[in-house]
Amino acid sequence: MEQQQMEQQQMEQQQLEKRTQEYSIKYDIVFSYEEKSKYFINRIAKLVINGVCWGRFSICGYPFYCDYDELYNATPNLMSLEIEDPYKNMGFDKILIEEMVKKIKIMEPDIKDNQMFYVDVDISNGYWSYIGMHNLSFELPQFDQGYGCDKYITFRELKQYAQHIEVQETDDYSDYDN
Repeated sequence: MEQQQMEQQQMEQQQLEKRTQEYSIKYDIVFSYEEKSKYFINRIAKLVINGVCWGRFSICGYPFYCDYDELYNATPNLMSLEIEDPYKNMGFDKILIEEMVKKIKIMEPDIKDNQMFYVDVDISNGYWSYIGMHNLSFELPQFDQGYGCDKYITFRELKQYAQHIEVQETDDYSDYDN
């Protein structure tokens, strides 16, 4: 099963590279990083082509340096992704996520690999599962912040997806301290 998934991902990557070469699209990634309050930061990466925003990936919620006790006043880090039709299925999703990961490492260098990001409602037709997100289970205490959300992914898993590395499954959250 894992072999099939790897072969499928390799095939998709080859198709993506072919489409990107065919189109030769010049694009920019524009960031906005706004600290709205002590407990809320907007982190947004926008896909700009010919001066027009055609997509965006955002992670909005509490700063990663918050103590657990402070989190009761904070919004969990929710992700959203949208890319307009002419540029869907061309790999810009992965580019936006990869650039966001790089920016977070610069802007918030103390982020831990087990930092969790959530999707409030999954209407992605399987996309969030494809990138490695897990269904949320409230049996573990570290999921308190994501209560009511459908899926989660760790920063480590998000980095692995963005860097084309196979995500390793884990149930070990013993070092969760955010």
